[in-house]
Amino acid sequence: MGITDNITRKPTVFVSSTCYDLNSVRKEIKEFFEQQLGYETILSEYMEFPISPERDTFKNCVDNVDTKADIFILIVGTRYGYVMEDKKKSITNIEYLHAKAKGIPVYIFIQKSIIETLPKWESEPNTDFSEIVDNTTLFEFVQHIRSEDNKWTFEFECVENIIECLRVQIANLLSDSLVLRRHKYKNGIPKKVMSYFGEVFEIAVEKPRLWEFRLFAAALKDNMKQTEDLQLDLKYGISFEKVYVVKDLKESVEWILVKIFELKNYISMIEPLINDALTMALGVPGKSGNEEYIIYVAEKVVEVYKFLLNWSLEFKTVVVPEECSELTKKVSEINIPMAEKIGKDINDYYEQLQEQINLPTTEKREFKFVFDICPPDLTEVYEDIEKFSRELGIYLPE
Repeated sequence: MGITDNITRKPTVFVSSTCYDLNSVRKEIKEFFEQQLGYETILSEYMEFPISPERDTFKNCVDNVDTKADIFILIVGTRYGYVMEDKKKSITNIEYLHAKAKGIPVYIFIQKSIIETLPKWESEPNTDFSEIVDNTTLFEFVQHIRSEDNKWTFEFECVENIIECLRVQIANLLSDSLVLRRHKYKNGIPKKVMSYFGEVFEIAVEKPRLWEFRLFAAALKDNMKQTEDLQLDLKYGISFEKVYVVKDLKESVEWILVKIFELKNYISMIEPLINDALTMALGVPGKSGNEEYIIYVAEKVVEVYKFLLNWSLEFKTVVVPEECSELTKKVSEINIPMAEKIGKDINDYYEQLQEQINLPTTEKREFKFVFDICPPDLTEVYEDIEKFSRELGIYLPE
């Protein structure tokens, strides 16, 4: 869904919590959003809660988060709620995970008594807390939100605390949206930027200090996430592409030589991409860079990385004569060190940039993306191919 989709409809707020113990709290939050702000709300205990009759309770809840929620309100009281046996988590917990994954605004409110008891549970987890919570997994959930997810949480004693906080936070959210709208209509947000969410989009629009370098790092990181399955495919040797059978020894060697040529050709594209295209995209000192061009270069760098992974995977789908199998395997691995180095360079760049951002603005240091290309040494491979061909009486063109 693009950022401009559904702009004519009312914002929809999904309220997630256990129902019975927080029924009155949920009711007043619903009234606040609908009567005072004019928003739509989704609460599971009301008849207007959208359901698909063929789906169970769990699927209906998470589907509404996934497809309808624009804002997610999580309220944690003293009950953990119903635990899905196959999920080992409560429905509320899973709703929160889906909202977080969707990337919508999430506002979390935790009852004050839970916050106050949390340190004791952390130091004495085997103590009986049944007078406070129905399930100590609730403490684990809260701890995960605050520590591992590092989410901002608000504590509350009564519903008025929640509503007053939401009044301020929704105003802040509206203010951010107005800034975004102003950017869009005044300066125009490039189409390539509009295709991204989260960090990439925010940096491209807000343009903070060192924004060109930060945008490049964020775009690299975002695109590298899309290669995670491909990395696992290579790790476990998995490919579902059509198998290619080469029965002739000479044809097998020729196929290997063609693959090596492809690899060399792709590697030759990296230097102008980094030294020329990236330099131009970032802009000369004192002048602003080009956000679309920066994202383009980041996408192409990751495209090279993906090619290297796919190049090795392609060897998993070719069947060569037994005599050629050892040589084929050896050739298939020549680019792996280079792919690993590119992945490491991208990760190192992102981490080093975060350190640079934290430096005082008065402390100036030169900063640039160092992309140390280490093309594979093909000398030994060519010698092996020549030796293999000579031993089998295969004559290849010079």
